[in-house]
Amino acid sequence: MSRPSGAVKYMVTETPQIQTNWLHSCRTRLLTRKSQFTLDTVVLTSAFVLAYLLRFDFDIPERDTQYMLYQLPFVLLLQLVVLRMAGVYAFIWRYVGMAEVKAFIMAALWSALPLIVLRTWLPEQLQPGRVPLSITVMDAVFAFGGVLGLRVLRRALYDRDSKRQNAKRHLQTGITKKPVLLIGAGRAGMLVAREINLRGNMGLDVRGFIDDDPNKLGSVIQGVKVLGRTEAIPQLVSKLNIDHVVISFAEASRQDFRRILDI
Repeated sequence: MSRPSGAVKYMVTETPQIQTNWLHSCRTRLLTRKSQFTLDTVVLTSAFVLAYLLRFDFDIPERDTQYMLYQLPFVLLLQLVVLRMAGVYAFIWRYVGMAEVKAFIMAALWSALPLIVLRTWLPEQLQPGRVPLSITVMDAVFAFGGVLGLRVLRRALYDRDSKRQNAKRHLQTGITKKPVLLIGAGRAGMLVAREINLRGNMGLDVRGFIDDDPNKLGSVIQGVKVLGRTEAIPQLVSKLNIDHVVISFAEASRQDFRRILDI
């Protein structure tokens, strides 16, 4: 298949790095190190109280209220220790992925296990220290779902702020974005599309993905649709008035590059 006449440029790209100024970096670190612990403490405490409220249909007997207040410090300390041991406070939530979510699930399980053991083995004389199983389960879901939700919200706010700042800078420069296609709708392509959309100051407008996997055809990744296979590049270039074709493979052989460049 012949190459389109001189209009399209091919680029090989690695995952872009986010450039942030010193002030923004300090503000992000302050939120992570100082405020996050306080927010986590509030969420964990609220989750435990909510579990008790649901257990007693929002009418906790006086005796069980005393039990709750007796158990709360131990449960809170246990959950904070487990979060730290799971490495949660070392995560950079701009780059959150399934590995981080897995850490939260494991932390929830490990925090519930000692409470279940104490519930089973403590004698009746130590009833105030025995957290009901239903409360243990509800608290684990609410508590660790809540602290995970805090970080997801923080990432969403960060992404929105980055888009706004980059869009504002782009408008100030007055540069017209060049329409591009991304070849490769895998993880590397997803990261490239995400960073182009987030930064907004690269002068690129991603119009679609190209991928030879038929299972990905028509799917949407980072708000960008997979338009077709590599054989469709000439037609898409003409139809969408594409200026650049960006090769965003994580791994590719020399033959793969040559095959694409020869289209």
